[in-house]
Amino acid sequence: MSRIALVLNGLMFTLVGVMTLVDPAAMLANFDIELPNPVALAHERSIQGGGMASAGVLMWLGLLRPGFRRPALVAAAFVMWGFALGRLLGVIVDGTTEFVVLAGTGMEALLGSLAAVALTREERATSDPARQ
Repeated sequence: MSRIALVLNGLMFTLVGVMTLVDPAAMLANFDIELPNPVALAHERSIQGGGMASAGVLMWLGLLRPGFRRPALVAAAFVMWGFALGRLLGVIVDGTTEFVVLAGTGMEALLGSLAAVALTREERATSDPARQ
């Protein structure tokens, strides 16, 4: 299960990160966000693009190297749940019920939960003396 969680989270982080690094204005235009100047473009490349792409690298390392698996799953769970919580707060505070926001909330909550379940299963398997 951890492989599935890492692949799905890795794909999401990597795709969004690379797309934002390459063309942050186009990526954010999907959400009706306009970046008015080069400083805003650089900020989005850094925070959203670089941050997401580096999280994607962590997911791939978790898939390829056992020592990175736990940190990758923890990061995926917390970051995705954080994104979902932020979107949910936006729904509550701003009253937005647009499909892109609701779908994003559901996808992020699902990916974070998948990582958390995989992490729980990994920890049970490694702490069970019968399996060692």
